[in-house]
Formats: sequence, C-alpha cells, structure tokens
Amino acid sequence: MTVVYQIIGSKSKILNSFLGKALGLRVATTTRQSDREPVLSNLGADEVILDHNDQLQTSSKYDGVIDMVGVPVVVDSLSHLKNGGTYTLVGMVTGQWVWKDFDPFTNLSNKYATVYDSSQVYSHMVQEMFGLINQNHLEIPISKVFKLNDIQEAHRYVMKKDRPVGQVIVSND
Repeated sequence: MTVVYQIIGSKSKILNSFLGKALGLRVATTTRQSDREPVLSNLGADEVILDHNDQLQTSSKYDGVIDMVGVPVVVDSLSHLKNGGTYTLVGMVTGQWVWKDFDPFTNLSNKYATVYDSSQVYSHMVQEMFGLINQNHLEIPISKVFKLNDIQEAHRYVMKKDRPVGQVIVSND
C-alpha cells in the first residue's frame, strides 16, 4: 500500500513518513522545492513528488492521500487516488476553509474521504505513535528548538521557505 503525504513544509512530512514506514507502508511525499528531493529520499521516502502550482508532477495513483494543505490541492490530490482509496484531510495550512465549486460525484466517485482534527485526541493513539517511534528507533531530525515565550518567532521560522529540514520544537522548560 502506498500513501502520499501532501504537506507544505517538511515539519510534519518527516514524522508522518517515518510513521508510515514503521507501519510497513510505501511512502510518497511531496515538496515544492526540488532541492529537497534528495533530503526527503534520504529520510526514507520511497518516492518524492514535486508539487508545482498545487499540481503533483506525476501520473501515478495511490492507495491513500494524507492532505495537510487543503482547498488548493484537494481536486488534484483526489485525482491521484486509486478507486477504493482513502483521502484524509488533516490540515488547512493555506487558511482557505471552503471547497468552492467542488463536485463530490466527479472527485469522490469510488473513493473515501475523511477529516481528522485535533479536537479529540485519544491518549491510546498518542501512546501508539510513541510506541512506533521507540520500537523502530526512529530519530526525527530537529531543525530548531524554541522556548514557549518565543512562540511567535517559532511560527515565523516554521513558515520560512528555506529553513533546514526537521521538526521545530517549542519547549515550556
């Protein structure tokens, strides 16, 4: 089974790719910066797909799509989903919340769609995630650590296009 992670920026992409690999999935991930392709491959992505103007530069179809971008890429993401595949929306980083001119019969025919948000976080799922990380000795690269009182600076850093690949940590210590 191959899952595509359609995510702007590398922060969640890396963790999701590692977790997908730990679950035995074939992982494809996207990037808008071609110079990041070798980095993402070295971090374990089986396939790196260039996203140019919200269009994946591939004709491949996938078993699943995990989308943290949202509205601008939904139609294209769904076009790369196999029949019987599942599209999961987990983020809307572009700030656009409504799918305008979206035809579910054209875009979702023989496909499944679901939404996950963090309004209901289950401790057993968090424990399972950390179990996978520990069991598989996953070492998640860290780009930078910020103190909680520097949260605005951390957000600006996360949104930078040219920042180093890796997770951004905000600590309350």
